[in-house]
This record gives sequence, C-alpha cells and structure tokens, in this order.
Amino acid sequence: MNKITKLLKIKGIGFILLAFLAGIILLLLPDGETKTSSDKISSAEYAVVIEESLEKLLKTACGVDCEVMVTLEGGYSYSYAANEKLDTEYAEGKPTSKTVSKEYVITSSNGEEKLVILKENLPEIKGVAVVCKKGGESERLKIITLVSALFDLPDNAIGCIVGA
Repeated sequence: MNKITKLLKIKGIGFILLAFLAGIILLLLPDGETKTSSDKISSAEYAVVIEESLEKLLKTACGVDCEVMVTLEGGYSYSYAANEKLDTEYAEGKPTSKTVSKEYVITSSNGEEKLVILKENLPEIKGVAVVCKKGGESERLKIITLVSALFDLPDNAIGCIVGA
C-alpha cells in the first residue's frame, strides 16, 4: 500500500494513467473501417487513382501539365495467416526427410468463415508513360527521376515525351 501512495504523489501521474487507460480503450475499440470486398476498388480504378495523383504531382514538381498512363501487372494479392508444422524423419541419427504442413487460419463471423489476411499487396506498377505539351530536356529528366524514385522503376520502364 505504501508503494501505491508514493506513486500517487508523483507529479503528473494522474495524466499518465489517464493517457494509458485511453490508449488501452482505443486499442479495444473497432476502427469503424471494416472493408468488404465491395468497398475495394478494382485494379483499373487503382491505376486511374495513381495516374491522377501523378499528374497533380508532376504539375506541382515540374510546373507542366501532363497526361499519365500507368501499366499494372497482375492484381491484388494476399498473404494469409497460417500455422505451419515441420516434421523431420531421422534414420541413424541423421535427417532423411522433411515434411511441411500448412493449415490456414479461419475466423467465423455471423456464420461466415473467412481466411485471416495478414497483408494485402497492391497491383505492381510495371511502367509509366508521361506526355507533356510543354517543357524541355530538363523537365523530361526531372519527370523520369521523380517517377523512378516514386515507383522504384528502372529508367527503361518510364516513357516521357515533352513538347508534344
């Protein structure tokens, strides 16, 4: 009991405890953004969002109006939670064979079973084309550098025409 009274006498301990409790409560509350499959945008819509964002960014960074087209490879992919088990058979003290078994984790909600998703991977951007009506070689190099850094693309995956 003596330790508790000493803790309570520390200046500001009430605020620390209040912040701690608020953090716990926030962790326990649902985030309110439960996405269903109908809420998710398609790969084509994702490409349009990227194109529009890149057009705005290029106008701000380079001062030129551009049209942008993005090429995607594949679609969304997922990493699912799984329990893995490794069985090793031994003969004469040495491993002879290994067997890996994987069982995916399934949750039930309202009578519906779903796999537990650990990570959602967005479609991969494979190439970007940029066409600008105005500009010169310096704008073209800025655009290629920016797009390359933004999407981690090699220069040969970025087509840029300026002064078209």
